[in-house]
Amino acid sequence: MAFEHLLSPGSIGTLELRNRLAMCPMGVNLAGEDAVAWFGARARGGVGLVIVGSVSIGHPVGSFDPRQISCSTDADLPELRAITGEVHRHGAAIAAQLVHGGSQAMLDVADGRPLLVPSRKRPPVSDELSTMLTADEMAKSMAPFTGPTARMAANEATEDDLAGVVASFAAAASRAVEAGFDGIELHAGHGYLLHAFLSPFTNRRTDRYGGDAAGRATLFTEVVRAVRAVVPHTFPVWARVGAEERHREPAQHLDDALVAMQLGLDAGLVALHVTSYAEPMVATGITDGHTPHVAGAPSSSRTALASGRRAPATWGV
Repeated sequence: MAFEHLLSPGSIGTLELRNRLAMCPMGVNLAGEDAVAWFGARARGGVGLVIVGSVSIGHPVGSFDPRQISCSTDADLPELRAITGEVHRHGAAIAAQLVHGGSQAMLDVADGRPLLVPSRKRPPVSDELSTMLTADEMAKSMAPFTGPTARMAANEATEDDLAGVVASFAAAASRAVEAGFDGIELHAGHGYLLHAFLSPFTNRRTDRYGGDAAGRATLFTEVVRAVRAVVPHTFPVWARVGAEERHREPAQHLDDALVAMQLGLDAGLVALHVTSYAEPMVATGITDGHTPHVAGAPSSSRTALASGRRAPATWGV
């Protein structure tokens, strides 16, 4: 199949790109010169957009690793400026993907802080394959839970907690602009906090942050509006949003996801980065979710969204 426009210039909102190749975000757990070199090499390779994945908004709180890239305090600015400067030096644009880990924040577990969740977790889902680990693999996977300070606990988020989350996203977004990023992606997928509120599996609240698809999108839209309010008027902000969940019931499905996506667009997003998710306690969760092993697996979500009410820009995983 020929992609005749792949190397032609493109744009996301006001952000002009030299081509339509984007390096999707991922948590790299690098710091200092290693992080600068790693992202610089991707820009040097020719992509139009580098997205720095899993940038913590409140490190160490809500984070999954001590080495996670952070946009949490002004002390993070020198490293972030070094990264953006190196990527710009090689001609690419760069965006920061901002995230609160929620129930995925393994650094909170390791340090003994309670996880922030929308509702108490359901009993874990499992399957036969998930038990087929070697002793070494099991030890490494359980490391966050076995340290001297580790504690597995969860707090259902209060309204004050959520106001703090919204403020942290906004502060991180303002800092990202100051650090030289060209765009911001809000991570509302892959089981992280914003996604946990969107999913009926993890959000069983009866207050304004729960209920139907629109209610479950309240935290998401509050974050979008707060970020939009602190960045320049034309600055591009988009979100990575889950389109469906697998191996869960009740689960997030496309109809619910489209409600959240439309509300996000109405709140000020200029684009949507469509992804999917699967229960992590099922061994095939990764390949049944955002990294599919079946050819064309994300295409149904991408096509359905493109034919929805309004989607200025979308791309699938």
